[in-house]
Amino acid sequence: MSGPVIGFVIAVNTLDKHNAAYPAAQNFIDLYQEETQEIRLFGPSSSSIDRKGVKSITTHRDSSSNALTRALNYVWYQFRLAVEVFSARDDCSSMFFHIGGTTMLLPVLASRLAGMQTNVFVLGSTSRSYHETHSQNRFSAVVFWILVTLEWLTCRLADRILVLSNGIVSPSDGKLSSPERIVANLNYIDCTQFERGPPANDRPYDVVYIGRFEHEKGITKLAHALTRLAERRPEVRVRLIGDGSLHEEVERILRQGDAIEQVELPGWIDHEAMPDRLAESRLLVLPSESEGVPKAILEAMACGTVPVATPVGGIPDIVADGETGILLSENDPETIATALEQTLDRDDLDEMATRARKYIRDSHSYDATTERFHRLIATTEKMDV
Repeated sequence: MSGPVIGFVIAVNTLDKHNAAYPAAQNFIDLYQEETQEIRLFGPSSSSIDRKGVKSITTHRDSSSNALTRALNYVWYQFRLAVEVFSARDDCSSMFFHIGGTTMLLPVLASRLAGMQTNVFVLGSTSRSYHETHSQNRFSAVVFWILVTLEWLTCRLADRILVLSNGIVSPSDGKLSSPERIVANLNYIDCTQFERGPPANDRPYDVVYIGRFEHEKGITKLAHALTRLAERRPEVRVRLIGDGSLHEEVERILRQGDAIEQVELPGWIDHEAMPDRLAESRLLVLPSESEGVPKAILEAMACGTVPVATPVGGIPDIVADGETGILLSENDPETIATALEQTLDRDDLDEMATRARKYIRDSHSYDATTERFHRLIATTEKMDV
């Protein structure tokens, strides 16, 4: 196969089908595979991705319950990853830093020193997520500013910043001479796999949530909202797919609010089962504090499952309020509960679902995304494709 060898860095420990990063990695590989001789996958200690033309360079990452030890392990992980990246300088023409890339200072520096074109995807803000999920004592404030500085330095070193939508802000935006910023929404949806589900009234579940059970996802606020919704609508059926550090807290809120009987907590499910789960629900709710461009929303829209979400990150770029979904004015429990109740009562829910499906087919199908991808790589000086 002709074409360049490129590197793809993703900062997760285990890249398997149960990891939320797995679909994103597959998405990237699917788009680039036909244009490259080989893709070198850096970062995970193990990977379930077994594709022709993909070579995994494993890097073990130690874990610890001690905060200081975790920080030191992370620095050591970055150093070893930087060595692997620099060692690929004779083969790789470009390096793409994806999930976790905005804090990969040492590997990004190694890529620049090696003379490779260095591309950093900005999918969200690590510093903001930390700020929203930790109590604001003196120590956490110091960590927050360290992360802000780390993200700024990392993004300043990049040749190009790739964002998935205009609504996503890069840590380097507007600060001195920023790297080239390119809007590159390369999230595609397989519309043959994520098919339109049955009419809204024929779906057994009213609401589904898909994501991590963490503060930045608004999961505890959603749990409180569901207790209110269940009180007003005892017949409501909800499924919360995912897991995380707040699982026990979510379950406690639902039990105390007498909503546990209306809410299923199946944990994470295989991505292959996601189309069926989405097609069984009328609404997808995502009350996040911060986001990039959530693939869960794109997949839901493809299935005719209407999204109800906060207008953060790139969400307003993909959800037209009142047309293809509902944007929450706030993400407090009462606003979420009221929005869900009012949306479930809409007479035009099926029409909204049809418009959402059409948007995905027109803008996020494989063909539409491939066209955007070709325009992107046409601007890549060191990728001779």
